[in-house]
Amino acid sequence: NALSASAKKRQIYMNLDQFVSLYNGTINYRQKKLFKELNEDNGTDIEKLWGLSREFDDKWVHYSSLLRKFPPDANLMVEVEKDMFRDEFYRHKRAGHIKDFHKFMHACSHMGFVKLYAAGKNGYKFVYKNAEIKQMIWDSGSILEMYTYLLESQKEDMTDCRVGVHIDWDGVVQQAGNPDVLNEIDVMSIRNNLATFISCKIGSVDQMALYELETVANRFGGKYAKKVLATAQPLSQAHMRRAEEMGIEVRIVK
Repeated sequence: NALSASAKKRQIYMNLDQFVSLYNGTINYRQKKLFKELNEDNGTDIEKLWGLSREFDDKWVHYSSLLRKFPPDANLMVEVEKDMFRDEFYRHKRAGHIKDFHKFMHACSHMGFVKLYAAGKNGYKFVYKNAEIKQMIWDSGSILEMYTYLLESQKEDMTDCRVGVHIDWDGVVQQAGNPDVLNEIDVMSIRNNLATFISCKIGSVDQMALYELETVANRFGGKYAKKVLATAQPLSQAHMRRAEEMGIEVRIVK
């Protein structure tokens, strides 16, 4: 057939929905956290917030937990009485000295993550830049996920890249009240029809994290799937050896 002989081969590239469906799964969008999105406005904020989290590396998780105790009003303003704030601060035994927290908040103010920061005898007051920044500060591990997502999405020939991907194992999203079997992949990408599964850990890593990554990658990526553990902390030698045995690339994100 002359027509078929002269026809050019055309490479078909799948997106993540199509790829997951090959393994009888589906992506459940009901579980998606709305603040985990990359747009024209927040890429720079993500880079700066990641840098701030590294500057206050040993306190970041504790400051995040502390700030969650004081929800803002509808205008994203937080106002806390001095004694109430100090009582809560000293319950967080690893938060360190309160002067260091002031440095952190002044840094947030300088970078534009909060506005109108004031700390005095009348208490503490500030306004979050927006709801997305508030959530990334409150959810301490999300900044590593977002920064990893930013870096991964910028790679050449990337067909699809997403953050906070919830995969339904049987491919059927159940109605409300009926439980689904789900796994969340912190960052998932596909390039040249090969998927990469990335697990992000801002704190210490245990062996269970390696097994969870291996299980979901093998189930929905097949033998050619790339498995990556992105972590802010170095792994122990034992965990590094186990990761190598399991074919998991370890990325220390700085």
